[in-house]
Amino acid sequence: MKNLFYEAVSLALAFHPAIWLIKSRIAQTREMVCDAMVAEKLIESRSYANSLLRLAVMVTKSSQVSTAHAIGIFDANILEKRIMSLNIQKQHLSSALKLALTISAALCLLTATIGATAMAVVIEPQSVPQADEPKSYGPIYHVGKEVVAPVMLGSGEVKFPESAQNIKAPFDATLVVGLVVDASGVPRDVHIVRSFRPDFDAKAVQTVEGYRFTPAKRRQKPVAVAVNLDIEFKKY
Repeated sequence: MKNLFYEAVSLALAFHPAIWLIKSRIAQTREMVCDAMVAEKLIESRSYANSLLRLAVMVTKSSQVSTAHAIGIFDANILEKRIMSLNIQKQHLSSALKLALTISAALCLLTATIGATAMAVVIEPQSVPQADEPKSYGPIYHVGKEVVAPVMLGSGEVKFPESAQNIKAPFDATLVVGLVVDASGVPRDVHIVRSFRPDFDAKAVQTVEGYRFTPAKRRQKPVAVAVNLDIEFKKY
């Protein structure tokens, strides 16, 4: 019935080479399945293979052999493949051996997993400081109206940088440093507003960072204010 169904379905596309290939594969598979069924239920596989081989030899050497005896031997042109398949000894694994192989495979997989876990490197994300983080000293005011300016404590003397301490001739240089004086009178965010020379700029920032102030006040309460300071380097 199945063969009739295959033939009927293939009639509409019988001209196509792919149909020829499919029908050929079906015929080959049919022969292999029949051989397997015979070898499993009726006769030992090697004896059956020898019988097929003897019958094929008789067909090729004698014209007196009945055609009915040779039905199916050359239908799919895979007699050699059929003989080889029947002669292959199929090994059936015992339940104990299957269990042992399964456990071995599981242990190998577990070992590989543990090894990979041990060698794993945890990369901690690095925190990137945000440019717009709120300042710890609260809102920043500017001197004027309700805001009273901070007052520097001490003289605020500025020393020349080491690279310029041997200057003998009269010298006068002024640069501007910006900063925030917080509500406790400590300089914050000290930076150069108007530069003179890198060595003098660095010395000015270092000096201003050491200043202390009485804090600015707004409505009698200390507040943070932004101010600029003129830093002078002079020699007479």
